[in-house]
Amino acid sequence: MYLEQGGRSPKKPSRSPSISRGASTGGRSGRSGSGGGGGGGGYSAPAPSPSPSYSGPPSTNNRGNYSGGGAPSAPPSSNSAGPVQRTAPPRKPEAPKLGKYLAGDADYQASRSQLIKNFQSLRTENRKNRGNVREDYGVTKSRIGEEREKGLTDMKNDFAARGLLGSGVWGEKLGEFEKNYQNQQTDASTSQRRNISQLLTDVKDAKRLKNQSLRQAKLEAIRRRAEKYGLR
Repeated sequence: MYLEQGGRSPKKPSRSPSISRGASTGGRSGRSGSGGGGGGGGYSAPAPSPSPSYSGPPSTNNRGNYSGGGAPSAPPSSNSAGPVQRTAPPRKPEAPKLGKYLAGDADYQASRSQLIKNFQSLRTENRKNRGNVREDYGVTKSRIGEEREKGLTDMKNDFAARGLLGSGVWGEKLGEFEKNYQNQQTDASTSQRRNISQLLTDVKDAKRLKNQSLRQAKLEAIRRRAEKYGLR
């Protein structure tokens, strides 16, 4: 050892404090201060903190509420592949039975009532006309009978006055007279049957037309029922 000028000895270089690397590993941190002359002499460096990551400015959702940081959420797409909910049309009420519907259909009931009324009126008039035909035939038949009696009496008196009653001429004239009477009777009867037949035909035709009109009115009512209740 030597002395410098001034009588001072040179200073020994000081030991720099030891830095323990055990802060980043759990098992080695307990030995950081024990090797350098006592527990309080060691220095432990703090672990480095992670760098904050930037996530962008805060965003709001579709309704304006704050939803935190990060990229703004995209608005819902109208062309999404999910199923489209469609509102079903309102269901029509259940159709009543046809007979019940027809009973409550004002148009059908009015048409049906008028058609039946017209037919009944025609049938009543037709029955009256047939009665008139039969009555006319009875009158005609009685008139022909009266004319025969009167004509036969006149012819007898004429032939008796001439003395020819019972002669061959009388027999010939009597045969012609009776034939004429029979022809009148036949004509009256034929006319009566023809008129009655025509009147009966008129009733049948009227009934047929009535039934056709009733069927048409019913078909129209069925069509209205189908349209109202969505039937096919």
